[in-house]
Amino acid sequence: MRIAALAFLGGILLVQQLPALPSPWWSLLLIPLLGISLRRPWALFPLFFVAGVAWAGFRAGLILHDDLPRAIEGRNILVEGRVVDIPQHAEFGQRFELEAARATLDGRAVRVPARILLNNRDFSFQPRAGETWRLLVRLSRPHGYQNPGGFDYEAYLFRHRLRAKGYVRDEIAPQRLDTGSGWVGIDRLRQDLGDRIRAQLRDNEYAGILVALVNGDSRGLNAEQWRVLRRTGTLHLIAISGLHISLIAGIVFFIARWLWAWPGFTVLACRRRCSARCVPCSRPACTPRSPVL
Repeated sequence: MRIAALAFLGGILLVQQLPALPSPWWSLLLIPLLGISLRRPWALFPLFFVAGVAWAGFRAGLILHDDLPRAIEGRNILVEGRVVDIPQHAEFGQRFELEAARATLDGRAVRVPARILLNNRDFSFQPRAGETWRLLVRLSRPHGYQNPGGFDYEAYLFRHRLRAKGYVRDEIAPQRLDTGSGWVGIDRLRQDLGDRIRAQLRDNEYAGILVALVNGDSRGLNAEQWRVLRRTGTLHLIAISGLHISLIAGIVFFIARWLWAWPGFTVLACRRRCSARCVPCSRPACTPRSPVL
């Protein structure tokens, strides 16, 4: 099975090196190869190799099929959609991802990619994760510079399933349709947690780093802090440690809550707010009370 896994991986890597996706008719080779492999074990290698090619071509084809039509590129489109990630600060405003539900051009419905990347220069417009907005946008197909050794921006958009990018126009003011008060998802919870931490550490210059470590929201980091993280080789902490810290904090919270309430008398001996400080409390509110009969 190790050889089969390597063959499957080889098929995927082959597709990534091709200038165009292979024809889906190549997947028909799986039928005779499957029959041969039942009698000849050596046929498992070409079977899984072709399966890797077919799988990679199928997945890439689904993403490329969601491209922005060229007929509506560069035109003003009215889009309704939900903000699916925490908006990030950009060089001239902010940047956020929108999950488009519907779009119209001159009053007629048009098709746009499911996820689009938008830039906004109006600081009075502050979308939050989970909210639904109606926006006037101008979109373009994803593209990037192809300098050797440079950052491949187009590949970055492809990996994140962003098949169009653009910016918000101000001819029609953005209109919020829903605040996302129901199921807002993990991104809204992350944004609310970051806002609460910043409110508690309003004058602390390291508040942005703390928020980034807790929930991966790096909006509060300035240019100097980014430079220090890069030069010290600790940039990966922003992307990884936030998940680990949140997971461990959640586990510790539920264990401490269970241990605090399990004996029973601890609930009367010390209130929950004081027990969370993990220090002895002599406040009158935390003294034991006699049960009322």
